[in-house]
This record gives sequence, structure tokens and C-alpha cells, in this order.
Amino acid sequence: MKKICILSILVAFTFIVSSCGSSKNSGTSSNNLNKSSTSNSYVEDLKTKLDEWNTDIVTLEGRADKFKGKVKADYEKELSTLRGQRDDIRLKLEQIQKSADNSWENIKEDLEKSRIKLQKSISNVQAMFK
Repeated sequence: MKKICILSILVAFTFIVSSCGSSKNSGTSSNNLNKSSTSNSYVEDLKTKLDEWNTDIVTLEGRADKFKGKVKADYEKELSTLRGQRDDIRLKLEQIQKSADNSWENIKEDLEKSRIKLQKSISNVQAMFK
């Protein structure tokens, strides 16, 4: 049951991430159409990285069954933190996609801090619970 739930989350997350950049309709504001290729490249790179992080998180979730008691509770808490950090990045990515040319750099700075924090958190959890 847990594997089905994780798979469902993965499928839903993949759908959300892939739909973030693919919805281009005639009602799209001119701000989105005027974005620089640098912004678009950054968004695509970050989407790829989000997919990798999601895979890492799903792999870590698969290891949860081998822990018991307090260790398992601590592990689940760390996983919850990772999921929250990942979701925060996804929301900031959506903000960049909706932002005007001149404001995406401000969001990017905050997003970079979040990106670094999540990458370190994933590495820490992987190292702590080998």
C-alpha cells in the first residue's frame, strides 16, 4: 500500500512539474512571452533537478521500512522536511514562470538558497541513514 501511495505521489508530482512549463495558451501574458532565454534555461534546468531530487526522496522513502522506533520517527521527520523543501522550490519555480522579466532575478536568488538547502538536506539524510 505504501509503495502505491509513493508511486501516486511521484506521478502527481511529475505531472505538476511537467505542466508548469508546458501550458502556453493564447491568454498568456506578454510578461511570460518576453522572458529571456536565460530565465527559460534556468527553469528547465531546475525542473530536471527537481525530478532528480524527487527520485532521491522516493528512494529514501523506500528505505523507511528498515528502521524501527525512534530512528524510524526521526527518519520520517527528515523525509517530511525534504518534501517540504522540495515543494517550496516547486512553488518558487512557478513564481519564476509567472514573473515579469525584471523580477525573476529576485525570485531566483531566493530559489538558489532553497536549492542549496535541499541538496544539502538530501545529502545529510542519505549519510545519516545509510
